[in-house]
Amino acid sequence: MKELLKRTKANMILMAILTILLGLILIIWPASSTMFICLVAGWLLLLGGILSVVIYFSSQEAGPSSALFLGLVAAALGLWIVIRPSAMMQFISVLFGIILLLHGFMDIQDSIELKRGAYNSWWIFMLFSVLTVMLGVFVIWAPITSAAVMTIFSGISLLFDGITELILVFRVSKMAKQLNAYGKDYTTF
Repeated sequence: MKELLKRTKANMILMAILTILLGLILIIWPASSTMFICLVAGWLLLLGGILSVVIYFSSQEAGPSSALFLGLVAAALGLWIVIRPSAMMQFISVLFGIILLLHGFMDIQDSIELKRGAYNSWWIFMLFSVLTVMLGVFVIWAPITSAAVMTIFSGISLLFDGITELILVFRVSKMAKQLNAYGKDYTTF
């Protein structure tokens, strides 16, 4: 169990650092980073769709008929994104908003667990969690029409989310060590 908790902590730290880096990239290079993300997504869909179609036709066994259809749809969508990446740029902000929203909800759950664990400052993490959810909602439904401004705001929101996640991980780790020091049988996180 101790090893699982250590791996979980390492994964959470890695995800927080990646979120911070993505946020910084979006803030520093809003137009080019969004275009790059769109192009990478387009090429991945296009190549994945083509691969699915090739596998479907080269397979000796009869595969599900949906595999051919999904491969063609993925390839067509990927081709459309590669040809017109600017059309997808607004969707990227919505995707970041969805990520923030989901992560905020997971952080709310973590805040509730901190409260159940009798952590006195649980409300600070609940506040950060609610702010993350609000940022996600704003990024999804913002009335901002400028893609560059929306990308920068998405970057700031991701930066905030990554920093608050790092704070949460280190505070929970410190709390677990303190509980161990008091002789309680808690696995170090």
